[in-house]
Amino acid sequence: MDCKKNSKRWHILKSLLFFFILYLHLLHNVVTYINFDHFFTQKYVGDFFIDITKINFLPFDTISNNFFGATVAPVTIVQTVGNLILLTPLTFCLLTFKLSKNGFVAMYITFFTSLFIESFQFLQNYVATSFEYGEAYRSVDIDDIILNSLSGIIGVILFKIMNKKFISTLNKIPETNIPY
Repeated sequence: MDCKKNSKRWHILKSLLFFFILYLHLLHNVVTYINFDHFFTQKYVGDFFIDITKINFLPFDTISNNFFGATVAPVTIVQTVGNLILLTPLTFCLLTFKLSKNGFVAMYITFFTSLFIESFQFLQNYVATSFEYGEAYRSVDIDDIILNSLSGIIGVILFKIMNKKFISTLNKIPETNIPY
């Protein structure tokens, strides 16, 4: 019976690993993708500057504007909710695959991942301004770091809930004679 339960667990973990790798690929494409065509098709002028309008250091400013501002657009709400769940799978998988000792370490990793993403987007904006038609198309926002850190907490809570249900469900699987 234990062998079959372990086999079922192994199949579930392999499937989860596949989706985690797919998630990491999509995460990279969404938050750190660089369009290299821009560097080869635009004239380099070397005029680096920081577009201060694309930077927000006021906590909860963007969040409050997205939900309670003069113009509330569905796209900004989707972006806010997206940032709230963006790193949940990362934290969940760090704990599931035991890549993190505990929930606090996983949340620290999530925080520093978010900090890296925002720093990378700042660097992208800085480099893009050195080209003739370069424009800072990414924003750097403290609210993204806050929401992504909350996403880590959601991941820990989800892991704790799923871990309890997962273990109790697999323990209830009856022994069968069907080969896997």
